[in-house]
Amino acid sequence: MFLQELSHTNHIGLLTAKQAARYLSISTKWLANQRWQGTGPKFIRVGGAVRYRVSDLEQFLEEAVVQPAGESRE
Repeated sequence: MFLQELSHTNHIGLLTAKQAARYLSISTKWLANQRWQGTGPKFIRVGGAVRYRVSDLEQFLEEAVVQPAGESRE
């Protein structure tokens, strides 16, 4: 269902904070806190608007993967 909503991104493929939060299954408040702390996924600020690239969200998720002890990551 959400993937269908991604087609509603703007013409250059940027997501709003609300869309990015839904993509990551987290709250918009968490995203805002991460921006304030300088952590979390990369974002773009155009004027006063905050936008996220899907590729940056995917990279953030990939970097958040935790390997269980005893397993090697290939």
